[in-house]
Amino acid sequence: LEGPSRQEHEAEVMDVALREGRAVRIVWAQAETPVITWGLLGLIVIIFSPYLWQPDLYEKSILQGALYWPAVVQNGEWWRLVTSIFLHADLGHLAMNGLSLYYLGNNLELTSGRLRYLLIFILSGLAGSVLQLLLGDHQSFGVGASGAIFGMAGAVLLFMWQHRRYFPTTARQSAMQMVL
Repeated sequence: LEGPSRQEHEAEVMDVALREGRAVRIVWAQAETPVITWGLLGLIVIIFSPYLWQPDLYEKSILQGALYWPAVVQNGEWWRLVTSIFLHADLGHLAMNGLSLYYLGNNLELTSGRLRYLLIFILSGLAGSVLQLLLGDHQSFGVGASGAIFGMAGAVLLFMWQHRRYFPTTARQSAMQMVL
């Protein structure tokens, strides 16, 4: 005789615990390797690596790919809306965005799926670039995956909101602190 699968059993245990008012512990199962997250991390590190050996070469790549209002609007260089997402100003900037991408990306890729996760990253990055163009300083260069990171954080918060009955109060409070 076959019994219920492990996932079915865990879902049943969670539902019973919720009906009885007991706390439910959420454990993220690492079912697959987060390929997209590791790929994005590798890409931003590879793109940044010339800075370590040839700063002049990296500065040229910044000039060719960074978000710069006159180049985008006046010259029609729309690719800068995407390329700027993968460029970073310095090692600290790369480290902060890389850590955020790692921590948010691992779970988000597992919960949303690879394609949807990649779309969240790219569309959030594009939205961040457009906002920077509209609201930012029109004489400076913009680089970094911060817009994409904020979009990913929003997707994680949306997931937590949609499935809030499975998250204990402390997790919801931590999420609210992240927003504030």
